[in-house]
Amino acid sequence: MIQNFEMKRLKARPLIRNDSQHFLNRFDEALCQYMPEIPIGTDALVWIDEKLGCSDCYLCHAIEDIKSNHVVGFVQLFVANNGTLKDKLALELGYFFLPEFWGNGYATELVSSIIHGFVENNDWDQEVIGWVYDGNIRSVKLLEKNRFLKAQSKVGLSGKQKTMYVYQSKHLKSLLKKA
Repeated sequence: MIQNFEMKRLKARPLIRNDSQHFLNRFDEALCQYMPEIPIGTDALVWIDEKLGCSDCYLCHAIEDIKSNHVVGFVQLFVANNGTLKDKLALELGYFFLPEFWGNGYATELVSSIIHGFVENNDWDQEVIGWVYDGNIRSVKLLEKNRFLKAQSKVGLSGKQKTMYVYQSKHLKSLLKKA
């Protein structure tokens, strides 16, 4: 599991149970509108316990603003079996920021740091995928800016349409060319 890491304005540290205080009463319509698999009104402690119980997570972190030490969001990277390569597991990236921190470029900083700091620098040979629900234009633009490509769409568990975006590292692309 990846431990603490810092970016320009943010730091990420492993999520702990006490982080529920930062997410209490936060799973409201504004936050959940683009995450319909998290029901509005979800209990923060139940949600954190579920995340901490994820055995396939490489990353399950709270995101803090370096200057204020306020928790501003959450990120996870976990093993998924639904990438675009046959017989090869993918890593699924999921993140959110609390609404009052939207529009500050934090998501751009986070995704760019994960792709360039971890995936490319460590020659990962797995795809990184991100699912985006219809209407979340900012996340689509963010993933595309970081060289994720639109792969497929489907209806999620919530009954809403979502689209998979896929990132393939330079290392993975070179392995696929050799195959």
